[in-house]
Amino acid sequence: MDKDKSVFYLRICAFCCIGMLAVLVVCAVLLVPEAQNALQAVTDTAERMKDVNWTELTQAMTSGLNSAAKTLDGVDIDTLNRAIRDLESIIEMLLSLFQ
Repeated sequence: MDKDKSVFYLRICAFCCIGMLAVLVVCAVLLVPEAQNALQAVTDTAERMKDVNWTELTQAMTSGLNSAAKTLDGVDIDTLNRAIRDLESIIEMLLSLFQ
């Protein structure tokens, strides 16, 4: 009787292993092409990045940032704050008219 139980459980274990192997094969078949596509995209991106002139790009970014900083330095904060307060008072008056 013990031998029959052992054979029964051995068969169950074998079927489970076959099932897990089938799931593994299906996952591999579905995921390997996706992984290849992702690797190809990374390779293509790396190839395109070789053609980038990093010095020129850095200089352009630095120039843009310097221009933005100069523009911000030229803003008169006191005048801007005064204009915001004036706008706020005008909006309050208009709001009181429409209520």
